Amino acid sequence: MISLLLVKKIVELFIILAVGYVVVKAGAVRSEDAHVLSVITLYLVAPAPLLTAFEVDLTPVLARSLALVFAVALAANLLMYALGDVFARLTGADVVERASVTYSNAGNLILPIVTSVLGEDYVIYAMGYMVVQTVMFWTLLDKLFSGATHVSPRKVLTNVNIITMIIGFVFMLTGFRMPEVLDSAVRSLGDMIGPLSMLIVGMTLAGLDLSELCRHRLAGAVVVAKMVVFPLVMIPLFKLCGVTSLIPDGERILMVPMLAVMSCTATSVTQFAQLHDQNPEYASALSVMTTLASVVTMPLMVQLYLM
Repeated sequence: MISLLLVKKIVELFIILAVGYVVVKAGAVRSEDAHVLSVITLYLVAPAPLLTAFEVDLTPVLARSLALVFAVALAANLLMYALGDVFARLTGADVVERASVTYSNAGNLILPIVTSVLGEDYVIYAMGYMVVQTVMFWTLLDKLFSGATHVSPRKVLTNVNIITMIIGFVFMLTGFRMPEVLDSAVRSLGDMIGPLSMLIVGMTLAGLDLSELCRHRLAGAVVVAKMVVFPLVMIPLFKLCGVTSLIPDGERILMVPMLAVMSCTATSVTQFAQLHDQNPEYASALSVMTTLASVVTMPLMVQLYLM
């Protein structure tokens, strides 16, 4: 069932991506206009689900489960970052290639799959992973693309995504709920993140001369490393740790961060490349290539996890 849902969701994403590609090729908009959409997505749309997802009742069981998801997500992200560093040192990968091999599409692909396969009650755990990844995006990923020598705490703490995440935690800890109309508006805004992200990828891809992709010698290596090698390193390590036995229903709950690890390159990589003018067309192409590969690799990795 998971395999069929994966294929269905990936096809849906490609349809939206194709729309973005076609509107540029038809001359309705320019490929460069994706920059504006990237800014809107990163600073306005992306924070919305971080706010609404934590409007839940915090029970002791949920608190323990979330704490473990946060710990696993942090460990997974740091290990992926370390593997990305090793990949870059061994291959001479550039900024886009290193980011593409490191960061996963936890939002656009994993949230719908978790909702369909595991149910609404498990969405909070997907958001737990996204909280950790959001911090990684606005610290290590932003540092990577900006070329900064260090992460600025002030820049991180004043970022709207981090502020929204903190407010979300306050909602969860205090039981506060937004008024119904405001809550509905914020949720509608958050629902836009998947379509907008794929439109950006499609629009940016339309500006790429596909023959140029052949000149990037590491494109294929990025896909293999991201979709095959890294998951094959992560899954056995994860299973050997025995963390699934630490909480009730551990295997299903911790499938959420593992699905994120298995997934294709984050569309946020294309958006950050847009923001920092770091070859966003190539970033978009790598996003498409890893998404295509995920049709085959993700079902196989899920079966390996469940063994």
